[in-house]
Amino acid sequence: MTEEAEHDGPDPRKSVQIAIVGKRGSGKTELATFLFDSYPYDRVLVDPNGDIKLDPAADVIDVTDADIPHRWPAERFRDLQGEKRRPQTLRFVPQFQSDTYLDDMDRLVGVAFTHSHSGGRNRTCLLVDEAHELVPANRTPPHSRRNLRQGRHADLTTIYATPRPLTIDPLVISNADWVYAFKLPNPNDRKRVAECIGVDPRTFDQAIHALGEFEFLRYNSAKDDLAHFPALPPDLIVGHKR
Repeated sequence: MTEEAEHDGPDPRKSVQIAIVGKRGSGKTELATFLFDSYPYDRVLVDPNGDIKLDPAADVIDVTDADIPHRWPAERFRDLQGEKRRPQTLRFVPQFQSDTYLDDMDRLVGVAFTHSHSGGRNRTCLLVDEAHELVPANRTPPHSRRNLRQGRHADLTTIYATPRPLTIDPLVISNADWVYAFKLPNPNDRKRVAECIGVDPRTFDQAIHALGEFEFLRYNSAKDDLAHFPALPPDLIVGHKR
């Protein structure tokens, strides 16, 4: 295992799948938001808790469960009056009490997939916070199921963040190009991640237990390398806990 490696993370010009796991308050959401904010093309955010803080300068449309579009709603973004088109972001906060809660989130995945797959013109990043709500083990809905298998071939980068890797579709981790792991107190969660990335569970346990506050492990599937990274910068932690 590499110790405190230099961060040479995902290239936004290449479509990848990213899994970020860790207990609440460990830095998982901060890292997910940082990667999402850094993405220079169009974006879709599925945020069940409604607590992701985006760059206030971003061109964002908030979608409700009553007006989920069938396609990318380009006409609803603000008119830039001849300026170069800036990246556009759809943000969706689903309603837990809705009978169509899972389907509503999945429809946004379908919009992201279709938009990114439109002739290679619209690279897109999809961030799913609380991913266990959208891609639960044995109950992954159709658009999300397609994305897990074909998203990277459709120019769609996906970031899944969850505190409970045991409860999500195993493909979220086993198909990921990059896996980031913060503190995971549940041994079954640690075992699931280790098995999905092909690392000895005892080695993974030791690596997780060695993490300090806001430190994380990163698995790079292309290099089959598990690396230990120092804590996230304080300004990143503070910035996303406003």
